[in-house]
Amino acid sequence: MRLFSKALEEPRIKLLGTILPDDCKIFIVDGMQVRNEFNIEFVLGGHHYVGPDYEHIPEDEIWVEDTGDTQDVAADTAHEIVERILMKFTDMEYDDAHEVASSVEKVLRLEESGNEKKGLRYYQRR
Repeated sequence: MRLFSKALEEPRIKLLGTILPDDCKIFIVDGMQVRNEFNIEFVLGGHHYVGPDYEHIPEDEIWVEDTGDTQDVAADTAHEIVERILMKFTDMEYDDAHEVASSVEKVLRLEESGNEKKGLRYYQRR
């Protein structure tokens, strides 16, 4: 079941918002369509700066998969925002930016679950 049903421009489902400093747009996307049409390894989210497999995502966008769970989408969105900012504005390499973003995401997931064991189990990133 999708959280958001109104399609804007496939695979985009809904515009969540825009973030500064460069007016990057965050979209909820149909993950299955992204995997089928662009990148079989797309998992939960991404942005242009991840690497060649993600160049189909415009430089001014972040795509987050519609998992059907608002807390999941929130944690994934935070991950992608942190990762993109570090890569774009500090020239940090993907592996390092991903590690920092995953740490932020992990804290959010633990807080959302209210239970460390559930949070750690729930935290299953790429």
